[in-house]
Amino acid sequence: MTNSAIDSIPLNIFNEYQEKLNKEKELFKKYVHIDTGKLPSENFNGNIISFLSDTTEENGLFLKWMNMLCQLDETNNNIISACKLWELIKYDHPKKYVFNTSIFFKIQALNSYIIHDIKRSIDDIISTIDFLKNNCKCIKVDCVGRNFYDNKRPCLSKIGYFDEQRDFLIKVNDLENAYKHSFTNNFSNLYGKEEPCIFAVYSKNNLDFKNAKIIGITLKELTEEFNTFYNKAKCIVEALCHEVHKNDQL
Repeated sequence: MTNSAIDSIPLNIFNEYQEKLNKEKELFKKYVHIDTGKLPSENFNGNIISFLSDTTEENGLFLKWMNMLCQLDETNNNIISACKLWELIKYDHPKKYVFNTSIFFKIQALNSYIIHDIKRSIDDIISTIDFLKNNCKCIKVDCVGRNFYDNKRPCLSKIGYFDEQRDFLIKVNDLENAYKHSFTNNFSNLYGKEEPCIFAVYSKNNLDFKNAKIIGITLKELTEEFNTFYNKAKCIVEALCHEVHKNDQL
């Protein structure tokens, strides 16, 4: 944007932008969230993904990770919205009785968006690591399921990382599959008693409804575990980027 274009923007727009950021800072202090390196309304700065090398920009990974993080900004908005709605139920707000159906089912909808976005980001990160390990030529392991299962049997991580978070990653995978595929997931409307949670009634491949199981995770655990996963992934990707760059120089 040119200086003349910036000069033509009314001052109240800049004030509105800053007020929005200040409100989001306060919300982030109060509610659990994903650490994307920025606030949802904050403009993107390339320094957030400085661990990506010039080589990855040529392969489109810079734009891919920018898109992923900006999508997670919207996921944070959904997480905060879900937490606020849960508070109406927890603290017996009068709105709970007037907007009863709307509140409960909006939480369900928000939870489906949240778990889908986080699972998609995990798959994108696993794909990126495998892409870099294959010297940016192909991807053989592109999701949680392919990484931790071999012929439908559990196995160690095929990309060589994240075995210590296997249980968390499999749970996210199962939750997302339940929301996406499980016929039994609409049989109940569960929510956390003491804190916001995501629950699902999961019948794998819809083959055994009588033994469908309830799986769940608190939003606190979900965001904390994802942040741990993401921070480790950044270090792995940075090291692999250097390796790819070194190979390009040969």
